[in-house]
Amino acid sequence: MIDPTGSVRAAWRAVRRAKRLVILVALVDGLACLPAAIYAGLAVHRSAAHQTDATALARTFDPDFMADLRGTDGDFDATLIALTTSTLVLFFFVRPLFMGGYVAIAARGDRIRFDEFIRVGGAVYWKFLRIALIGVVTAYLLSLAASPLLDYIDDQAANFRTEGPALTYRRITELVVFAAFWVLGTILDYTRVGIRMHRRPGVFAELLRSAVFVMQHPVETLGFSALAFGIEIAVIWAFALLLQAADGAYLITSVAILILVQILVALREACRLFHHAGAWRIRRREEGGGEAEAGRADGLARDDLLANLPWNG
Repeated sequence: MIDPTGSVRAAWRAVRRAKRLVILVALVDGLACLPAAIYAGLAVHRSAAHQTDATALARTFDPDFMADLRGTDGDFDATLIALTTSTLVLFFFVRPLFMGGYVAIAARGDRIRFDEFIRVGGAVYWKFLRIALIGVVTAYLLSLAASPLLDYIDDQAANFRTEGPALTYRRITELVVFAAFWVLGTILDYTRVGIRMHRRPGVFAELLRSAVFVMQHPVETLGFSALAFGIEIAVIWAFALLLQAADGAYLITSVAILILVQILVALREACRLFHHAGAWRIRRREEGGGEAEAGRADGLARDDLLANLPWNG
């Protein structure tokens, strides 16, 4: 039976219970990105801070300025790529820990401390890491499949005499490709929920079960996922306008931008928790229960990062 309001209420309660944890996770995200941000910020400051049009450069993208920035320091691109790659690798390996904590918050009916958050996340870390790897590989394969499709649409669109229909076909194809990535992300989220809920061995088996579950309940699963994603897009759009209005060439505006970006990161983390909590309730209700975990269940020795090494099962 479809009960969208129940899922929304459960997801909202989970976010309210975990406000401090969401802020802490957002701070970790910010610290991971800090080296690349400081390097790029200092390079831009040296090149543009004392120019008369510094405010205009801060508010808009100027290709000529970026070309000059790269020209003044031959190592700028290489250093920034190295720092960004390091940030992405760190994010990739830390993210499964946080995702495990989010699913634990969704499963439990009480607040948890940060040390418990890390411990329960560690209980499923290696499986969630494999899910992340599967997601990256699958997304890469989808992008390879989408490339010739987009090229074919462009070739067919070239036969139109006007640009309007060609652009429409291109946008529709891009939406179809984006929808495929979105469905993949939804299935991966339900896979994380299923692993925590049932504690069955086998990531690929749970991935298949979760894909079947999403396809069997498309209105609830994809509908709730669309709601969570829509909230996230609305937050990003609102903050994009706010950041554009607040941006400037002075120290105080730079600090204000950093604070606003950190708030945006925290809100996006809240959206991720919102979806996992709603997905937990949907799957538990449709599958007839699962385990409604209490705090004592997380005190077991199995909820330990080292005890759950991949070669231990």
